[in-house]
Amino acid sequence: MTLDYTAHVPAVERLTIGSIQVNTAPDSYDTGNRYMCWETGVGSGSVYRESDLFDNEASAKLSAEFKANEVNTTSERITTLYNKSLAISDYELDSAALKEAKESESRAQRMLWSLGDLFGAIDEAGDKEAILEAVKDYREYNWENDKKRTAKETEAA
Repeated sequence: MTLDYTAHVPAVERLTIGSIQVNTAPDSYDTGNRYMCWETGVGSGSVYRESDLFDNEASAKLSAEFKANEVNTTSERITTLYNKSLAISDYELDSAALKEAKESESRAQRMLWSLGDLFGAIDEAGDKEAILEAVKDYREYNWENDKKRTAKETEAA
């Protein structure tokens, strides 16, 4: 069983008709009026059946909700794959590997930020003494922590 779940949800949008296509062949899959809209491309965009277009948002939403519910209850893929229930408490589920990767990224960003500060201080230094002071400050306040974090990460890996 998976925690991933697929479900159809209703969606509507306001469109401007830019082209009308009419097919009068009675046995054709696209018999009737079909429309292309400016927002989705006229000439090479989406084609909408007349039955899927509405003159007001409320009617469009009602139809979209009906269609989404119908597919969610009749689609074999959805109904057989997700026909079980799962009870979960209020605990947040998270992948340990993903959590470690995020923490590793955070440590690397802190180290780069510290080094960036050092390089900025060196760039702004007026003389050799100011550069040495910046390096001394980095070693005193950041270098040991950066080494410890990197050692822990290497050990954990």
